[in-house]
Amino acid sequence: MRVKLLVAISLAILPTLLFAQESPVFKFKATAMATLSAETGNEWGEWVDVNEFVIMNSKTGRVVITGTKDLYFDVISTESVSNPSEDIIVETDFECFDSFGNSCGITVQMFKNDTSHLYINYSDYRYVFHLEYLN
Repeated sequence: MRVKLLVAISLAILPTLLFAQESPVFKFKATAMATLSAETGNEWGEWVDVNEFVIMNSKTGRVVITGTKDLYFDVISTESVSNPSEDIIVETDFECFDSFGNSCGITVQMFKNDTSHLYINYSDYRYVFHLEYLN
């Protein structure tokens, strides 16, 4: 519980730390993923087991997802909200460009039940990853 609280506090101040000189690196393991596309409407696909790692490097302003296919996102702005809803403790939004130059948004949500999700939002496609915090 203490580690979860530390992560929640860290994610809340992440926007402040993003471009700081000596900033931390946050590491997560993604264990499941689901997708949503314009073709499927508002229906998320089934959760699929994955073994990906998510690295949020606030010193370089980059989010990296490694695994089967490496994905790189350069962060250009951030916004964090503490207690945005009853179930969510912290929500941090990142405006990004992926390695192909496409604009997208990344949202990280930490829930009260000690789970976290990372959303990658494009205009016509969305991914969601279920995250576990790594020390």
